[in-house]
Amino acid sequence: MHRRLFLGLDLSTQQLKAVILDDSLTLIHTESLNFSKEFPRFGTIDGVIRDPSSPSRVFTPISLWLSSLDLLLHRLSLHSHFSLNDISAISGTAQQHGTVYWNMKGEIKLEGLSELSGKSLEEALQNSFSKEECPIWMDSSTTEFVDKFDREIPNLNGITGSRAYHRFSGMQIAKIFKYEREVYDSTSRISLISSFLASLFTGRIAPIDLSDGCGMNLLDMQSLDWSPLCLSLALDSQDDQLISDLRSKLGSPVPTSTNLGVISSYFVSRYNFSPNCQIISFTGDNLSSMADLNISCGDVILSLGTSDTAIYCSSSFSPLERGHVFIHPTNTHQFVYLICYKNGSLTRERIRQKCNLSWDTVSDALKTTPVGNNGNIGMYFDMDEIEPRVKAGDYKWNEKGERVESFSSSCEIRSVLESQCLHLRSNCPREINRVILTGGASHNTDIRQMIGDVFGRDVYTAPVADSAAQGGAKRARYVHNMPDVPYSAYFTPNLTLIARPIQENVEIYANLLSIYKEREASLLHSY
Repeated sequence: MHRRLFLGLDLSTQQLKAVILDDSLTLIHTESLNFSKEFPRFGTIDGVIRDPSSPSRVFTPISLWLSSLDLLLHRLSLHSHFSLNDISAISGTAQQHGTVYWNMKGEIKLEGLSELSGKSLEEALQNSFSKEECPIWMDSSTTEFVDKFDREIPNLNGITGSRAYHRFSGMQIAKIFKYEREVYDSTSRISLISSFLASLFTGRIAPIDLSDGCGMNLLDMQSLDWSPLCLSLALDSQDDQLISDLRSKLGSPVPTSTNLGVISSYFVSRYNFSPNCQIISFTGDNLSSMADLNISCGDVILSLGTSDTAIYCSSSFSPLERGHVFIHPTNTHQFVYLICYKNGSLTRERIRQKCNLSWDTVSDALKTTPVGNNGNIGMYFDMDEIEPRVKAGDYKWNEKGERVESFSSSCEIRSVLESQCLHLRSNCPREINRVILTGGASHNTDIRQMIGDVFGRDVYTAPVADSAAQGGAKRARYVHNMPDVPYSAYFTPNLTLIARPIQENVEIYANLLSIYKEREASLLHSY
C-alpha cells in the first residue's frame, strides 16, 4: 500500500526548515539548515544583509533561498526511513511582507524548469529576477510612503486590516516604483516570499494567498481583491493603465486552501518526487502557526515574550487602530486579529529586579498580597506602547484612585503582573472559550493561574517547535484528502491543560477590569 506523507516547509529569516508528517499526523522527520552557516558566500549575518550606507535597508539575496532549497531537498532525499516519492502534497510558509520581483525571462525559465533538472535552482533561474535581492520584514527604509498612506487614506486599516507599516509590501512596491523605475518596469510578476516558494514547486508563478496578502496594505478585506485606491497611491497615479499593470504584476489572490496542481517535473526528475504530488498554496509564518494550533472563534492565543501578543478569531471584520486583521488561513469567512504589545518580558524583568526578587521568590511575594492587590493598580511601559497609545513611564494609583509615586515590593510585583494580564484581557473579545498560552512566561505557574483568573477560562499550552512548518504539512494533508468536514473539525490540536480559573478570583478581576480601563483612559487623554 502506498504510504502517504505530507511535507511542510518554513522559509524564515535565518533558516529553511522541513517537517514531514504521515496521514495520522505522526512526525516522521524534521530537517533544517541555517542560511549564514551553510552559505557564507552570500555574506549574510543571521540570514540578512544590512546596507552599510543605509542601515534601514535590510534584504536577503534570492539566490541564497534557491541554493538552500536545493540543499535541503538533497538532504531529505538521502534518508532511508522515508522516500520523497511518498510525499502526497506539499505546502508551507515564509516570513511575511517580503517581495520578490520576477522578470519575463524568469517566468519563461520557471515554466521550462522540467528541461533543466541537471542544473541547480540557482543555475536554472539565473537572471530571472529584475531585483536580485528581496527586501524583507526588517527593512524600515519606507518612511516616506508610510507617512503618505497614513495621510492620504485615514481609514487604511478599515480597507486593508492594518495601518501603514514600514515592512508591509505595498510600501516597498511604492518605493521601487519611485526610486527604481527600471526595476519596476522590467518586472513581470511580484510574489510574496511565500508565493515565491510555491512558484518554484509548481513551475509557474503561484498566486498570492489571501491570508498572507493581508500583510501588504494593498488587499481590500471586504472584496478579497486588490484595492484600487491603495494601488493608485502606491503608484502615485490615477492612470488606469498603470494601475491595471500593477494588478497584473500581483495576479489575482486566492484562498489559502487552494490546490495549485501537481509538482513541477523538475523535482520529479531531480529528487524523485511523485508526479502526482500536489502543491497547496503557501502562506505567512504566523498564519501557518495558527493552522498548526487549529484555532477558531472563541480561542485566544497569548504569546508572552519580549513583546506580548494576543491573537484571536472572529466571524466579523472590525478594524483595529493599532493591530492587524488577517483573513483566516483555513476559513475565508473568519478573520484573525493580532495585537502586539511592546512592553512584555523586559518590563516584567525590570520590575522583578527592582523588587530584588528572583522568579523563585516572586511566588512567595505574591502570597503576601491579595488577588486584586487591594485595588492598587500600576501600568508599566518601558517604551511608548502601541496599543493603547501611551507614552513610556510607570503609572500608579492607590485603591482610592489617587496617583502615587511608589508601591511596596510585594504590591509592585503583583501590580505589574496583574496589569499586564488585565491589559491583554481588555483588548480581547468578550466571548472566549479557552486561552492558549505560549512564550517564555507561559512556563510560570503564577502567570498561568493569573491568566486563567483574569480571563475566566481554562488555560492550555501547546508545543510550538516547528509550528509554522507543521501548519504547512497539516494544511497540505487537509486539502489533499478533501474531507467532508471543515479544517477545524478535521483534527484535534495537541493542547495541555495548565490552569483552571478560580471563581472567587474571576469575580475580583471582573470588577477590577472596569477600573483598569478607566485608569488607562486617563492616560490616553493626556497623551
